[in-house]
Amino acid sequence: MLEVIKENRIFRRLYSRGKYQVHPILVTYVQKNREGRTRYGISASKKTGGAVERNRAKRVIRAAFWELEKRLPEMAGWDFIFVARSRTSKVKMDEVKKVMEHQVRALTAGGGKGGREKQREAVPPAEKQKE
Repeated sequence: MLEVIKENRIFRRLYSRGKYQVHPILVTYVQKNREGRTRYGISASKKTGGAVERNRAKRVIRAAFWELEKRLPEMAGWDFIFVARSRTSKVKMDEVKKVMEHQVRALTAGGGKGGREKQREAVPPAEKQKE
């Protein structure tokens, strides 16, 4: 069962203590929680664009996460924060899902051990060719 994170204190905790990965489409923060449930939050700042672009970015991220959650049962017991980037609203949901799956697998593989780990992700070769 998915639960939406709405409290600012949880967002701040993940930003300061969580592990994260950065990609031109999406930034993902994760941290193990004590409840054993999957919780997620989505953030899109005004840098992402106007209201229409921000809402589309959040909608695309939400749809990608719902599909991904069905396929990855090992995600239970984790908190996720997804931060939209300026390119998020301009790409298809499948591309966001592919990036999200790669980030989630990389960040949850360690079992939640350790403190803050910054993991910058190189842009995949396929994306370099598109630009």
